[in-house]
Amino acid sequence: LKLANYIDRNRFNITESSLIIRKQLENESLLLYALYSDLEQKRVSQSIKIEEDTPNFTIINPALVPSVADNQDALTVLFIFMVLGFVFAVTRFIYLKTSNYIKSLWREL
Repeated sequence: LKLANYIDRNRFNITESSLIIRKQLENESLLLYALYSDLEQKRVSQSIKIEEDTPNFTIINPALVPSVADNQDALTVLFIFMVLGFVFAVTRFIYLKTSNYIKSLWREL
């Protein structure tokens, strides 16, 4: 603002003192601009760093809480696994007994 006012007032003044003052004001303006742009770069880099360090939490799907317990499916699954366990146990028992019997026959020969 000082530089613009000085240039407007001394547009046709070409003395050395006015040129020196004009150069000083231009240098001061450039220095302030450099300081401002440096601070702005630091602010932007800090905001980017904060965004990188801060985790973003988004809700993909809201949580669903069942209002009624679904006990029929649980009982069905329990029954199926009990039957499968029983079948597996009987099959294993038969396999072990027959393998022991075959081994004893083989030893006798």
